[in-house]
Amino acid sequence: MMVSALEKNFITEVATGMVAEAEISIRVGTARREGREEGREAAPKKSRCSKVTHAHDL
Repeated sequence: MMVSALEKNFITEVATGMVAEAEISIRVGTARREGREEGREAAPKKSRCSKVTHAHDL
């Protein structure tokens, strides 16, 4: 099957666009993950015992 130069160029452009979109998606996902990790590190630590266990805690 013969493919013309214009068709090859079009296929190449589409593939390049798909790769660019994938790279952007990966970067956005990485940024979100890093943001969540930074948020967890910056958040105050929760105590293991969050329930009221003593009368004086009421």
